Amino acid sequence: MQERISVPEDLQVDPAEIRVQLPTGPLNRFSESVHVGQKRHPLGPRQVRQPLNIRFIHEENRVARQELNVADHRKSRLKPPQHGRVLAPQSSPDPIHPPVTSHGPNLSAIKTRSSLPTLPTHFKGQRSEARSDPGRFQESPSSSLESVQDPLGRVTRLERDQAGRIVVMTADDGERTTAAYNELGRPIEVVERGGRRYAYEYDEAGNLTAAVDPDSTRTEYSHDAAGAVTRMRSSADGPTSVTHDAAGLPMVITAPNGARAVCTRDAFGRVISVTDALGGTLRQGWTIEGMPSWRELPDGTREEWTWDGEGNLLTHTDRTGRVTRHAHTHFDRPTGRSGPEGTEYGFGYDAELRLTEVTDAVGRVWRYQRDRAGRLVSETDFDGRTLTYAYDAVGRLVRRTNAAGQSLTYDRDALGRVTGIRSDDGTATTFTYAATGELAEVISEQARITFSTDTAGRVVAETVNGRTMAYTYDEVGRLISRRTPSGALTSLAYTVDGLTSCHVGEHVFRFERDAMGRETGRTLDDSLEVVRELDPVGRLTYQAVTSAGAAVLEQFFTYRADGIPVEIDDTLGGSRVFALDSVGRVTGVQAQGWNEQYTYNAAGDQTHTAFPSRAPGSDHGGERAYDGTRLARSGRTRYTYDAQGRLSSRTTRTLSGRQLTWSFSWDARDQLTEVHTPQGTVWRYLYDGLGRRIRKAHLFPDGSVLESVDYTWDGPQLAEQHSGGITLT
Repeated sequence: MQERISVPEDLQVDPAEIRVQLPTGPLNRFSESVHVGQKRHPLGPRQVRQPLNIRFIHEENRVARQELNVADHRKSRLKPPQHGRVLAPQSSPDPIHPPVTSHGPNLSAIKTRSSLPTLPTHFKGQRSEARSDPGRFQESPSSSLESVQDPLGRVTRLERDQAGRIVVMTADDGERTTAAYNELGRPIEVVERGGRRYAYEYDEAGNLTAAVDPDSTRTEYSHDAAGAVTRMRSSADGPTSVTHDAAGLPMVITAPNGARAVCTRDAFGRVISVTDALGGTLRQGWTIEGMPSWRELPDGTREEWTWDGEGNLLTHTDRTGRVTRHAHTHFDRPTGRSGPEGTEYGFGYDAELRLTEVTDAVGRVWRYQRDRAGRLVSETDFDGRTLTYAYDAVGRLVRRTNAAGQSLTYDRDALGRVTGIRSDDGTATTFTYAATGELAEVISEQARITFSTDTAGRVVAETVNGRTMAYTYDEVGRLISRRTPSGALTSLAYTVDGLTSCHVGEHVFRFERDAMGRETGRTLDDSLEVVRELDPVGRLTYQAVTSAGAAVLEQFFTYRADGIPVEIDDTLGGSRVFALDSVGRVTGVQAQGWNEQYTYNAAGDQTHTAFPSRAPGSDHGGERAYDGTRLARSGRTRYTYDAQGRLSSRTTRTLSGRQLTWSFSWDARDQLTEVHTPQGTVWRYLYDGLGRRIRKAHLFPDGSVLESVDYTWDGPQLAEQHSGGITLT
């Protein structure tokens, strides 16, 4: 009997102990050729391969030791075989101990010495012992995969047609996804869970000519004789055209508004220049190995990279000439980075080449610990704060505990979606999903959120505690209207250039754009106008506000070569000049009648600040002291933190000698819940199940409400604020 042992392409191996047990006895020898490097050749680099022979010495039915014969086994790559296939995927990117699988029918178990195991190999429903269990696989007599069962017992079943193509996939919850194919084997229809249908059309050569989304949005494609896409057009937009070279690579792209981007390529097909619609040209060069060597932006600034022979980055020179250096060790792992200001960061790894620690510029260490399956189980940051993580049998996060001992537990459904988050304090949030898979409802202690979606899965209504935000969209999915709970309506209109107008209540904003779609001007009610000018790389250089033809404000912006502002000059506040250090941190601000200064330590923390006496926050100026990375003292203000590193108190000493103290409380999600003021009052904060603040209440010492503010959100953005009968939108 002969067994063929296979590994995935381009995986690295070292002389680790490998144990392969066959029903007929142990495997005694394994031979392959390995890639050990390149050698110079007049016609280009040539691959160097040498034979790899591994001999397994057995004692008491196990491998006691192995003999490895290869010229340089510290870094070698197994040549992929011509036959054989992997029946179980690898759960984590372990390049040192790749899973070794067999194509023969008699393989029963494969193990490796690695503490981060390869997954057990499955064949004909059998599973080998390993430290990480991927579940079970069932195959048909034709060796087609029929079902997959995960370690929690959940099964995904596959049905195939006579050609072996998947036509039905049934998830553990019973929901089906179906597919139909044409005579060329191309999918012509896919119906996802909940009945969401996608349709596809092809020409006689099998090129995709049209795609129809569930909301009937149709996108059409045209192709040249070689099959390259030359034209794309959606239901609502004009066509986008693409011109290719003889190799089929895109050379010219013309947008629906007529704007063109033109590129040139070298003999290897790599882009060496791109000219935009305004005539600005980006140029770049490459090394022989295909790594970026330099890049020049349209404004003439340039950055450069250098690499070692194995493709590892050695230096990066930015557009101001500052150099960042990188160091690497075995297996191309980075070990250090030295910035232009001289600060250095170091990186450490375990025997499996997994990152275990990061050392910052002042010697503080951030540490990572992993379990045998390679999953992160704890991390300790620069301040000694430790977070721990727990996972289920399929590697999904089920519990997180912070440094203050507060834990969050995650519940999941058969598809792995989070259905509940429970805190140790008894609070809980539940998540419910629609048949099509979208989030439908979120219920927490303080809010109930419901979502309604259209056939394309876009949210058309979001209701939080009875207050509804409503949305409508155009044919290509762009938002065209939004109505807030107070009834405020925002309407948006588009052309091929992008957003052109926005109606907010009785007011109208209109927008002007350049050929690249960037905003160059806007008007409000045809009375107030804003004009903007941009430099070749898109930075704002000039802005003017006029009303009834008269200038209200003019601003001029000047930048350093790397894009950091160095001066802002306006007609109202005068000039502000920014002094910067080598890494772009502000060290000083010089303005008319006032200035500011800042100094930093090697870690980038501010160690001294100086503000004008009349400036807000001037009591925080002066020397600054830190406890690790946490600010402990700033001027006359001191700060304390809880075990999780969250601000717990702030005490300011007034000029009269009084002590004013604010105290802060947090929940397990790191959300601020209460603030106690020096006057004895309390601010209390409430959140919805998505972590958005929905109310803050100002309480008297006896708990009665002095005032409250309610918030309404448009996704992650604040849309309305309600307080005292007044609504701000």
